[in-house]
Amino acid sequence: MTTIKKIFLDMDGVLVDFLGRCWDTQCFNANGSPNLNKAREIGPDFWYGMDWIYGVDDNGAPYSSKDFLHDTEQLCRENNIEVGILTAIQFKEGRYGKIMWMHQYAPEFDNNHIIIVPHGVAKGPNRNYHIKSDYANPACLLIDDRKENTDDFAAHGGQTILFSSPYQAITELRNLICPQNKY
Repeated sequence: MTTIKKIFLDMDGVLVDFLGRCWDTQCFNANGSPNLNKAREIGPDFWYGMDWIYGVDDNGAPYSSKDFLHDTEQLCRENNIEVGILTAIQFKEGRYGKIMWMHQYAPEFDNNHIIIVPHGVAKGPNRNYHIKSDYANPACLLIDDRKENTDDFAAHGGQTILFSSPYQAITELRNLICPQNKY
């Protein structure tokens, strides 16, 4: 396995509770899927108003995505790994809202460490936009909650962790970066 030089974190579903925000703002379609057009109508505040994801560790103690972000940054500093954000939204309102959220809640990430692409994966054979896998290479790791994104990133040579909870992700990341110190 190639040494990891850069870690990309997704926002929606990894750092921020996208579905919770959809629930709070009633942004669902009749079939229960998120209604991005309604979120777009709300504007940047839809994305700026997202909360951290809350969870627990193996002992039942609180462990949120805020803890995950802090621990990831510390692990990366200790191991000389760059960390950045790689997230997708096709609306300018979403881009502005996500950047506002990062500047408010994670100001250590300047705009040079935040990449926002229109889509996570290609939405057709003829594309003229970037997707997450355009940033894949053997020394890059993507942590994302969407299997289609992690599969596509891996198919293009990158390493991945499929996110299911903050504690699961930090445990897998620690074991990947420091296998001699199994967590």
